[in-house]
Amino acid sequence: GGLIASSILWLHPPKPVVLAAIAVTIALFGFFQKRRYGIAVIFITLMVVLLMESHQPVTLAFALERMGSTLGGGLLALLAALIFWPAWERNRFPRIMEKALRSNLSYLRLTVDRLRDGGLHDEPLVEAIQAAESANTDAFSSLKRMIADPKNQQAGLQQAAALANGNQRITQALSVIVLHLDNRKTLHPEALDAFKDLCTGGYQDLIRWEETGVLPASAAEWLERLGKFRLPEIDPLHTDPAHHREPWIFPQLARLVTELEAMLRIVRSGTAG
Repeated sequence: GGLIASSILWLHPPKPVVLAAIAVTIALFGFFQKRRYGIAVIFITLMVVLLMESHQPVTLAFALERMGSTLGGGLLALLAALIFWPAWERNRFPRIMEKALRSNLSYLRLTVDRLRDGGLHDEPLVEAIQAAESANTDAFSSLKRMIADPKNQQAGLQQAAALANGNQRITQALSVIVLHLDNRKTLHPEALDAFKDLCTGGYQDLIRWEETGVLPASAAEWLERLGKFRLPEIDPLHTDPAHHREPWIFPQLARLVTELEAMLRIVRSGTAG
């Protein structure tokens, strides 16, 4: 842009022509700013050079000095980018997602314990909820940054999105369950124990995957068990949701199993590919 402007001024055009050229460069900059910014900066450079040099004679030495300064500034900017450029988000996401998985697992285990033995919405549970929701927010923020990275730095984006969304849906299902906690003990402690062990195993394999990039061989077993897991039938006397919590809680527990199975499956299919 600077060379083009200097070339125009070397022709010594009359003032009206220079002013018209400045107006055209402003218009073209506005046109390309949202469409092709790389082209737009050429026209803004043209405009600045025309404005600065139109009031004085243009010499080769001055033009070369300005171009040298521009080139030096560009090289310094590239050097600063290499030094201060942040790590690509795909390298940071596993650690952030691992934290979200751990927080959700703690939330899940605490909620199931409250269901099994009775318990209210107390301070430890509130802290677990806040930790899980905060970790999910961090995971989605990281996911958005990954989407903004160059295409060649987006490896595993779909898998990352599936994990983040699945984990958040599990958090939402747990939040529904928490609404129905009270001091009553469950009528199905064995089923809840099996549910907790199953979810713990599946979650721990996902956490190891985020830590090491390798899915443990036990994931195949957890997938099979998750697919076969069934909650006990609700007692016919407890089917009224106005008086009993099973009609509210059992669908959410089934949803948790489905989501966890899907998360393990997407990771396993990705590693197999």
